[in-house]
Amino acid sequence: MNEFLDTAYDLWRAGAVQKPADECFKTVFEAIASLQAVHSKSQLDLNNIESVFTTFEMAKTIGRFPGKAEKEIEDLIRALKVLIVQTLEKTVRFPYESREIKSPLPYDEFAGLLRHLKENTRPLQRVSIITFNYDIAPDYALYRKGFVADYGLDDKAPVEESIPLLKLHGSMNWSETISSVHEKAVIPWTMGEYWAGKGQLSSHFKGKYCHVPIGSELIEMSTMHKKLVTGEAVLVPPTWNKAETHRTLSKVWNRAATKLSEAENIFVIGYSMPETDAFFRYLYALGTVGDVLLKRFWVFDPDDSGRVKQRFEALLGPQAKARFNYNQMAFLEAIAMLKDKFPERDAGAFG
Repeated sequence: MNEFLDTAYDLWRAGAVQKPADECFKTVFEAIASLQAVHSKSQLDLNNIESVFTTFEMAKTIGRFPGKAEKEIEDLIRALKVLIVQTLEKTVRFPYESREIKSPLPYDEFAGLLRHLKENTRPLQRVSIITFNYDIAPDYALYRKGFVADYGLDDKAPVEESIPLLKLHGSMNWSETISSVHEKAVIPWTMGEYWAGKGQLSSHFKGKYCHVPIGSELIEMSTMHKKLVTGEAVLVPPTWNKAETHRTLSKVWNRAATKLSEAENIFVIGYSMPETDAFFRYLYALGTVGDVLLKRFWVFDPDDSGRVKQRFEALLGPQAKARFNYNQMAFLEAIAMLKDKFPERDAGAFG
């Protein structure tokens, strides 16, 4: 995430961000510049989007931010959310081949692995996805493979072919309802709903890649769901907060903890567990309390410095540490390895 703000800044300076979103980018970068004044007394990582998001949220909580009136801080957070959504929309590329919009690499392969685990292995596996990312790459990959993403936002029974996709920090295709009578709720614009409304969009597309502006179109959900929504994506920073949105997302966190407690295998791919991320540490510590014996705790990350491995080793207790394995490899390599370790039913003994 250290390059995210640089990417957003380059898009803005290159004129790739249209009005009125460009004003949101300007607001955010001016606010970041004003934070440089705190360096005489404190250290803030102003190059990291998560650090900046957390700082803005804290400013809202205490009602203080350099050069901003208290009522302006809420607008600053909204501007940052627009920046995040727009940057993701403009940088996550969906390949277009043979008149078909495919998933960003390597998510087609990832969804294929899930299909393999659920249908072809011996024994068949139950799978769940827990992610801190806001983008819709995994959502779309599941949709393309015939799965329904179960976001855990309500208590409804899961439908057939559903896979829990628990996005702990929110998602660019979620928005909040507006109601003066009922409690606010977070509702998703599902992939099925979104693409059904696009008709023959893919048949008219001519380039090698396309971008999916779902986060910028969220206000259209009001017509589809017959419920007014804010049109603002539900995104939260990796912090503990008493805000109403965080309480709503606690349903998702609860589901994630339940899935961790039931897991025989935990595979962590592409998450380096930063030193400052207390969220995952507490979620793992409390979520893994249960009667199920852990078979594998495997981490896949390209880091070769040893720091990521050490952070996970420091997290694990004796039983989990005995099952721990660190694999220095990227996402696509991890998918291939996991498929090899869970062979098909007629492929001999379990690996």
